[in-house]
Amino acid sequence: GATLVAPVPVLAIEPAAPADKGAGKTPDEAPLEVRVRGERPPREVTKHSMSRQEMFQSPGTNGDALRSLQNLPGIARPPPFSGQLVVRGSAPNDTQFFVDGTNVPIVYHFGGLSSVVPTEALDKIDFYPGNFGTQFGRGMGGIIDIGLRNPNADGKWHAMFQLDSIDVRTLVERSLGGGWSFFAGGRRSYFDAWIKLLAPSGITTAPKYYDYQVMVRKEFSPDHDLRFVFFGSDDSFALFGSGNGGGNFALGGNLSAAISFWRAQARYQNKLTSSTRLSAVIATGQDRVQFGFGEDYADIKTMPVSGRLEISQRIARFLTANAGMDILTTPYEVTVRFPRPEKPGVPGGGVGSPPLIAKNDDNLYTPGAYLELEVVPKAGTRLVPGIRADYTNQTGDWTYSPRIAARQDLNRESGRRTTAKGGIGYFYQPPSPFELDPIFGQGRTLISNRSAHISAGIEQELGAHAELSVE
Repeated sequence: GATLVAPVPVLAIEPAAPADKGAGKTPDEAPLEVRVRGERPPREVTKHSMSRQEMFQSPGTNGDALRSLQNLPGIARPPPFSGQLVVRGSAPNDTQFFVDGTNVPIVYHFGGLSSVVPTEALDKIDFYPGNFGTQFGRGMGGIIDIGLRNPNADGKWHAMFQLDSIDVRTLVERSLGGGWSFFAGGRRSYFDAWIKLLAPSGITTAPKYYDYQVMVRKEFSPDHDLRFVFFGSDDSFALFGSGNGGGNFALGGNLSAAISFWRAQARYQNKLTSSTRLSAVIATGQDRVQFGFGEDYADIKTMPVSGRLEISQRIARFLTANAGMDILTTPYEVTVRFPRPEKPGVPGGGVGSPPLIAKNDDNLYTPGAYLELEVVPKAGTRLVPGIRADYTNQTGDWTYSPRIAARQDLNRESGRRTTAKGGIGYFYQPPSPFELDPIFGQGRTLISNRSAHISAGIEQELGAHAELSVE
């Protein structure tokens, strides 16, 4: 793929607060402390980052910044009224979605009309179309990591309210003093109320969705903070004929579907020293998927608990090590009522064959750990080798994912950077709870799927505000 982008400014220098050790000294004797902020060099072959402002100005978003994902290179635009994303031709389920490092099942509501995180709560999006670093696993497609912004901490109340033909949303925020601040927002669609007037006689359709976000943050210093976040989404859709038996999801109705999730998340970040950084995220929640056709239905409920911990240590000027753990445990329940499956080549039971009702519950435990090195042997050269190990308890399957990415600046003296880049690695994805179902899936005979990513490309700066990348 090829793309033309406007890069984010990579360097800003700002004066820091005077150091205590300079107190009582004359201006000539007091040390000068300068804080340099810049975009961290990528650990991956390709990483597309978009700020909130860039997302909002991206064409085709209709005011929903997260829809700007569809404009990024490597993402195929989904079919109309679909919330799925296809990254470099991989299946939609092969791409993982995160909110500040915590897995979520979807990023768009039914129909792709809007995202599960409104524009007002977004800070940035990091998109890895392939060959992503070892901090991510359990996926073979791409990675989309959505960052939530911090609450406004200027000591004033801020609020917004918006009403359009699809939904209504609101947000309120304020700092609370002592480094504490908060925001709370929510959105609810209401076109299910008026779309019924347009439905054909005898048909009732009621798609609806809502989402919510609450954050409380404590800032200890610019490089040290603690955040608590509660967010979620709920979508439902039902299409019933005039004789639907009351529209009961499990017992009647023609077509119905629902998907919902919520997460309670805590994130801690701290720059312990000038060369050591610590980041930790823990979260718990629930995902639920329901769908039915006639009298047949499926109800899949998972209760994921996840934790991430990474320590980044600069060992020398040319070497930084990133080590971390990525743990996910997922208790689940799968309840289904489908026609009894038959072996290949065996005729079905015919009319009147009793359906099969089954319930399966268990726990899918998939811990992982990784180690990655950032090697800069000379200016303009960056090598990032790493390895990740993952385990899946239900299959007893250990997987090892060696990966390496490389970047080389070709003409640092010309003023317009030209960078050659490439990478190769293995990526594994464990089977889902439904695939592990002993009746309708394959049971525990499955192992993790494996994919090899191989890529090469070049980046060329065209000017101060434009860059061309071909991969």
